[in-house]
Amino acid sequence: MITNFNTFNPSFKSEYVADSHVLVKNSSGEYEPLETSIVKLDVTDKNDMKVLKTITKDWAKEYKKYNYGEHYSSAILWTAKQEKKHIQNKGYTNTQFYMMTTQDDDFKNLNPKNVLAEVEIFNSDACENILVDYLQVRPKYKFNGTKDRPVKKIGENFIKDLTNKVVNKKGSLFSDQFSCEFYRAIGAEEDDEERFAFVV
Repeated sequence: MITNFNTFNPSFKSEYVADSHVLVKNSSGEYEPLETSIVKLDVTDKNDMKVLKTITKDWAKEYKKYNYGEHYSSAILWTAKQEKKHIQNKGYTNTQFYMMTTQDDDFKNLNPKNVLAEVEIFNSDACENILVDYLQVRPKYKFNGTKDRPVKKIGENFIKDLTNKVVNKKGSLFSDQFSCEFYRAIGAEEDDEERFAFVV
């Protein structure tokens, strides 16, 4: 069941919240759809935090190899640690963390190797849109302006399915200069007055 989360109360381990898909290049050089899952993380859960730490470490190595754009996994992990403390003290938070994974079951035990992307958002009843703080696609699959990539549509389908199927709100964000091309390519609304500001 897909639920509309506003204030996040710990759910005790990651859980499936929506389906999605990406495009994967096959042996013939053509792209075919691959079903993926969007899961919501519980930052108070030891295993979920371990997954965040693992992909932050592994993706940092990949980033050095591919070296395109900015890398936000460490920022997402830092916020998750802070929100864990906030939940333990206050019992709730409006900051939420999601991942896209090729895993299709046993979501309480996420495998870091199957994670394609992660996102940190701020979602409050007082706000018309969610605020997309950080969206990070695995560096080896990240949008780089070229069409010849082994996997496509990760970031686009992740953010669009998250906003349309899970939170049922548009997402507002401030892009870095490298990601502007990506948001323009997926048809995000660009603010004419605010530099690097988009709504998706």
